[in-house]
Amino acid sequence: MTSEARRLMTDKEFDTFFEPYAKNAEKFYDAAYWRFADELVKHHIRSMLSVEPGGNVVDAGGGTGRWANWLADEMGVSVCIADKSTAMLEQANQLIARRDDELVSTLHCDLEQSGTLGSEVYDGGISTYGVWSFVSDPVAAFRTVLIALKPGAVFLAMAHGYANALESKLNSGGASLEEITMLRDTGIVKWADHVPSLRTFSSTTFAEAAEAAGFERLRMYGIGVVVHPGPEDFGYPYISESNISASLRNPDFFESALETEKLIAVRPELVDRGTNLLIALRKPS
Repeated sequence: MTSEARRLMTDKEFDTFFEPYAKNAEKFYDAAYWRFADELVKHHIRSMLSVEPGGNVVDAGGGTGRWANWLADEMGVSVCIADKSTAMLEQANQLIARRDDELVSTLHCDLEQSGTLGSEVYDGGISTYGVWSFVSDPVAAFRTVLIALKPGAVFLAMAHGYANALESKLNSGGASLEEITMLRDTGIVKWADHVPSLRTFSSTTFAEAAEAAGFERLRMYGIGVVVHPGPEDFGYPYISESNISASLRNPDFFESALETEKLIAVRPELVDRGTNLLIALRKPS
């Protein structure tokens, strides 16, 4: 597998995907699995992102603003949602309008364009779920964020896991030899006709891209190492409920699974099993 930059999608393909997705993005959380995954991500953000109240944080590829609003409420920080999709930012602005403060704002920008986030503006940053899987040049996107952070600031980024994607394709029974070979050799996956080609990462290639941009690696987590979403959890409207989402509706099962994932998410031999990878980085002082 290689993490070399290659053009994933045209701007038209990007917009064609996100315009309808923006309207339904929050409805995906009707599935219990994604609420569970959110709790894992929140746990790691709390443990790694040490920004004092009143600080300034960037949510790179922050989309509809759900994470930015949570972070502003959780830490008392100002959060800028930086995203390339105007449709996603429209949804974010509707959410911001319901706030009674000015802690959350939006910025239309392309993370792969250097300098679009400014220079040494932010005390920390996050980027949840698959943002880095949508970029053609991961190193360039990391460098844009690096420039925007103050020295010593921490940034947490996520992307789709390579091993999980390959396992899913090989075991689905419906993947062609061509797409399995492409994923195996390039890390590029095509999940469905309406979804653009996306980049997957191993823990090694994700860290290499960040370090090539100038970041220091702090820690790598697998998100969903042993608790994986079912096929029913990847579409809206939901026609049926996955077995795992049904199980996670039981509060005791939910808490037990959550504690299990917290304990094993950082074990090097298990990180790459994650549905998603999360890397904690620091800008050198």
